Parts: sequence; C-alpha cells; structure tokens
Amino acid sequence: MAWLLRNESKVLKALLQKKIRKSFHKSVLGVFWHMLIPAVQLFIFFKVYGAINAGTDIMASIIGLFVWLLFNNAILPSIQELIGSKSLIINLKVSPYLIPASGVLMSILFTSLFLLSACAFIAIYGSNIQSGLILSIPIILLLLIFTYSIAVIVSLSNVYFRDIGMLWNSFSFLLFITAPILYPINILPNVLSNIAIANPITQFIIAMRTCSENSVMTAVSGINWATLIIITLSSATIALWINHLAKKDIVANL
Repeated sequence: MAWLLRNESKVLKALLQKKIRKSFHKSVLGVFWHMLIPAVQLFIFFKVYGAINAGTDIMASIIGLFVWLLFNNAILPSIQELIGSKSLIINLKVSPYLIPASGVLMSILFTSLFLLSACAFIAIYGSNIQSGLILSIPIILLLLIFTYSIAVIVSLSNVYFRDIGMLWNSFSFLLFITAPILYPINILPNVLSNIAIANPITQFIIAMRTCSENSVMTAVSGINWATLIIITLSSATIALWINHLAKKDIVANL
C-alpha cells in the first residue's frame, strides 16, 4: 500500500509538472496571466456591476469569484485530458482518477495566484475582515473534495457518453448565473432565490461569506455545516460508484 501511494504521488507530481510547463510555455507574461485575467474579472464584477452589488464589499466579491474559479477551472481540463490520456493509462499504468486530481491541483495553483492579485483590491478598497475567516479552511477542504468528485463524475462519464463534455459548457454557465457570484443572494425574488439555493456552489459561497463577515463563534453557528457535508459526501459517493463501474473497461472506451 505504501509503495502504491508513493508511486501514484510521483505520477501525480509528473502530471502536474507537465501541466505547469504547458500552461506557461512560450508565454510572455506567463504566470501573470493567471493573476491578471481574474483581477480584471473581479474589477468588472465589483465596479461595473456595482449597482447590483450594492451592500456587497470587495471581500464578498473576491469570495464569490474564488469559489467559482476553484471549481470551474478543475472540471473542463479534466474532461478534455482524460480523453487524451489513453497512452498514459496503458503504457505508464496511470490511474484514471489521477487525471482529475491533477486538474484540481492546477486549479488550486491558479486560484492562489488570483488571491495574490485580490490582495491589491483589498488594499485599495479596504475590507473589514473578521476572525471567522479562519473557518474558511474546512469549507475550502469540503469544496475541494466536492470539486474533485464532480471532476471524476463528469470526466469518467464523458468517456462513455461524449455528449456530457459537449453539454458541460452550457451546464457550467447555468451554475454560474444561478450562484451569487455577482450579487448578494438577498436581492433575488423568491423564485430565483430558490433556484440559487439549489445550486451547490451557492452553499459554499454563502458559507465563506458568513465566515468573512462574523467572528469565529458567530460564524460557526451561522454556517449550514450539514448541507455542506451532505453535498460533499453525496458527490464523493457518486464518484466512487462511477469509478467502480468504469475501471474495468475504461481503456476500451477512450
């Protein structure tokens, strides 16, 4: 077991290094693109959409974009790369579930770069950061498990039904517009609010915003931990089930 874990960690490291080289190869700005583009998006969300962001400070906008980027940046690459990894799986015995894992790690890297640029916005516009923000750590861990589970579900399912990859862009756009990334959820009428609440991304955004706006004790009681855990465990269970079904003949379908 220890040998297997060491071997898979080496493979995962190699996949990550390859992705990093590919992402920054022959790029003048290189790593700075992953700071600049999200920073421009944040500026648009916070300033251009200022009318609907009334009552939402810069930290709330950063949290909304952070959660979305961490999730979305991991899914599409996982879909695309698993399909093109047949030789890796056959010749190097790379486990299929390591492909989505490398996508999630890259998403962590790129989102961390966004947070560096977001610090400039906090310095310019100011934000009253509360002690409850420390509780974001377990929430982010749950979000990462959820993100990895969805990446496994979508990428493995796409091996057998390529329509899933074609439909993901439209579905991810639906997730984006129904999550309170651009706006506080309390401005929505009841019907739209119910749709937004059903979006799992919304639950993570609300939880992290609760952390940033309250002390630790207040945030602990204000966060719907049960919902976050149910979302995470449900997605993880489905991912394990799909992985169990797919492991026998996934190579034949790549």
